This record gives sequence, structure tokens and C-alpha cells, in this order.
Amino acid sequence: MSEPSDQTLVAQTLNGDQEAFGVLSERYYKTLWILAYQKTHSRSDADDLVQEALVRACKSLESLRDPNKFASWAYNITLKLCIDWIRRRRRREGTVTLEEQQLKPRESGRFGRIPADVGEQLEHKEEHDRVMRAIGQLPDKYRLVITLRYVKRMGYKDIAAHLHGR
Repeated sequence: MSEPSDQTLVAQTLNGDQEAFGVLSERYYKTLWILAYQKTHSRSDADDLVQEALVRACKSLESLRDPNKFASWAYNITLKLCIDWIRRRRRREGTVTLEEQQLKPRESGRFGRIPADVGEQLEHKEEHDRVMRAIGQLPDKYRLVITLRYVKRMGYKDIAAHLHGR
């Protein structure tokens, strides 16, 4: 049996089925968390921001115009919360550097195999650090595509459907 579409889950949620929203939350939690972590550089703040984003999404679900675009809508809610978090932090502590907004390699989820020896591990880590710095410098819309492709392991057609609805 195939998984229900976002559109089906949104409709079920709007009809009072909170378990349907739970499925949506589980489906996109990791992607939203990675975004939040890239911006906050903090596990606990990323957890809090994603929780807040999902609460806001649930409360305002009826304002979602195209249920097929739930994922990008939730991503935008999370992104806006992250931007607000960064602004509050800047006011509190001064400026936040780009490095502070980047995803740490060891927290990134998945990239490659585990190297066998120490030298290979160092080489792998340096390469991974360069890739993560480059990803961290991308605009958010491109970073989302990279995350969907290499973290969620989605195919290009699935990414296009995810971004643009069906």
C-alpha cells in the first residue's frame, strides 16, 4: 500500500484527524530540522524551532492554498522562524557569522562511507567540511534542493514534484 499524499493528509487533518498531521510531521521533520540546524548551529534550538514551525503549520493549515505544496510551505514557516531567531540573537549578542549558520559535518546526516584509517578519515573530514561550507553559502532555495537530493535521497522528478506540486 502506498503512502497517502500530502494533499490527502492535509484534507484528513482539516477534517479533524490529528494522526494525519502526525504523519506529515514525521515525513518532513528531518528536512526541517536540518534547515533549522544550519541556521542556528544548535541542536536544542533546531528542535524548538521545528516544533514551533509544526505547531504553527497545524494551527494555520486551513490557509494553505495548495495542499500538494505542504512541504515547501512548512519549509518557509521554518525558515521565517529561523530568520527571526537569528535577528533576536544578533540583537542579544551582536552579529552571527556565516560559519555559525552552517551545518556542521558531523551533524549533517549522511555523506559517504566510513573511512578505514586515520589518514583517510582526516581526508574525508576535510573534504566533507569543504562541501558543507559550500552548501552553507548557497541561497536557501538551492540548499533545499541539495538537502532533498543528498539527505532525503530523493530523485530529481520527486524533488521537482516536491517543490512545485503535481
